[in-house]
Amino acid sequence: MQIDVLEAQNYMQIAALEAGKIHKKYFGLKDLDSRDKDGVDFTTIVDKETDEFLIDMIRRKYPSVILLTEETAPDDYSSLMDAEYLYVSDPLDGTTNFSRGHVNFAVSQAMVYRGKTVVSVVYLPISGDMYTTNSATGISYHNGHVMKVSSTSDLKKSVVACDWPWDLKKR
Repeated sequence: MQIDVLEAQNYMQIAALEAGKIHKKYFGLKDLDSRDKDGVDFTTIVDKETDEFLIDMIRRKYPSVILLTEETAPDDYSSLMDAEYLYVSDPLDGTTNFSRGHVNFAVSQAMVYRGKTVVSVVYLPISGDMYTTNSATGISYHNGHVMKVSSTSDLKKSVVACDWPWDLKKR
């Protein structure tokens, strides 16, 4: 099976926009149904509903692609790294922010071919920001505009950020 990366990117953008509607429907609501995962990590009904939606979208278009989502991932997914095509998603990337009414959360998706990311799409529903890239062009976009690496060479004038799993063993 061969997937056209530009077509996949367009399809994943559509899926992200639709998934963002689910986020917006619940954003700001108090007392969201949630459950603990590991340690201090948790998931909400929004994670679950968005995950099910994205899985359905991808299965309809790419039925033979292997799915790896944050909500359905096994503890050890190392065997999936050699999959021909692997769809990876975090349906509500930033659940903690979302649950506390902070706008920094996203729908994050990637398509991986034999261990190499060929498409990625990140959509922030509240701001409407969409970040995309693909291996066919090698160009990254923010809202359809080409992104470039900053020419800033002074670390003091830079912004550096990181994120890591809640589970200390996985860090």
